[in-house]
Amino acid sequence: MFELVGEILENLPERDRTSVNRRLVSLYSERHAGSNNVWTTDDDKKLKKLVAQYGQKWTLIAKAMGRPPGIIRLRYKDYASIGEKRSLGKWEEAEEQELLKIVHSFLRESEWEAEEGFDVDVMSKYLDWGFVSGMMGTRNRLQCRDKWKVWNRMEDFDFGAKMDELEAGTAQL
Repeated sequence: MFELVGEILENLPERDRTSVNRRLVSLYSERHAGSNNVWTTDDDKKLKKLVAQYGQKWTLIAKAMGRPPGIIRLRYKDYASIGEKRSLGKWEEAEEQELLKIVHSFLRESEWEAEEGFDVDVMSKYLDWGFVSGMMGTRNRLQCRDKWKVWNRMEDFDFGAKMDELEAGTAQL
């Protein structure tokens, strides 16, 4: 799978690894899940119950739910684990501040160097967006990572200055 993604990225340089992975999972899901592609609230509740019962034994849970294990794992990580606490839509300023603080704390504990920059692919080498999401409590890993991408595209968003402010305890968005 890794080689396939690499080939696709070579031929589509404007795409990032995440978007290619998402598309491949989506295609796989459409082919193998058939009409079982839509998730309901009851499905998410059942998934949470099965994870509580069996842990992260995705193959076992997938059989019980009649869906592919990879799709089950991603659904749990991205939606079911947060449940009704998950915020949708525009980020509040307090959430943005929290995301910056969490990423900053992870970076301080990693081997990341400021010279490497703040691109989402660089950040993903040093932190797990799932852990970031867990600390946020209201946003899933995709929302956290995508917010970081949005900030990266903003010409007037200075990550270096934000990280310096966090070090000094004076961070403002």
